[in-house]
Amino acid sequence: QATDFGAATVCGNLRFDDGDTVWRVKGRAERPRHAANAAYFGDFMRTGVNAVIMPGRRMGAYSVVGPGVILYDDLPDRRIVTAQQELRYGDWGPARYGW
Repeated sequence: QATDFGAATVCGNLRFDDGDTVWRVKGRAERPRHAANAAYFGDFMRTGVNAVIMPGRRMGAYSVVGPGVILYDDLPDRRIVTAQQELRYGDWGPARYGW
């Protein structure tokens, strides 16, 4: 309940290897139907703008996937993951293309 998705959040549901993500629920193996590998979002969980959730990932209650993060692993309850990027600047202008 009360889960917020930032603009352009993307959730994958098919793996490149066509495999299933098998979950342990109360000690028994659960397989998704129809080759789906849904992402699971906990209550009061949030994503930032352009977050990407890989197939089968689980995000816990009160957790946050920050803007621009590509989430490859599960995120436990009450945790936040943010991206840190390195920016590179260079010269640019009409001479670049001979305008």
